[in-house]
Amino acid sequence: MNDLTSIDPRFLYETLSLEKIKVKNNFKGKDSSVFQSLLDKEVEKKQLREVSRQMEALFINMMFKEMRKNINKYRLIQENPAENIFSDMLYHEYSGQMAKTGKFGLADMIYEQYSKYI
Repeated sequence: MNDLTSIDPRFLYETLSLEKIKVKNNFKGKDSSVFQSLLDKEVEKKQLREVSRQMEALFINMMFKEMRKNINKYRLIQENPAENIFSDMLYHEYSGQMAKTGKFGLADMIYEQYSKYI
């Protein structure tokens, strides 16, 4: 009977080395396209995750703009256009930071909905 104790370890090492070489050579051919497609899917999923976060940030920014419209603007000093630009930039940054936290939840819903098609 041949059991593992009667097999020469050098033979096993050489056999494993040959198998590794065969596997590497197989990946160079048609099988590499399979792995490339899997890699492409992972890249697409990362891109989808980022786009989902950007959509969430855009939604939050639109929500902030609508909320700012309801603020009373009775002031002693006249409003400055630079102040509007700065506040737009500030709220844009706020919305981006809120989207990065992931607590709003819209990006996750968008990702789950569209990841089925990748």
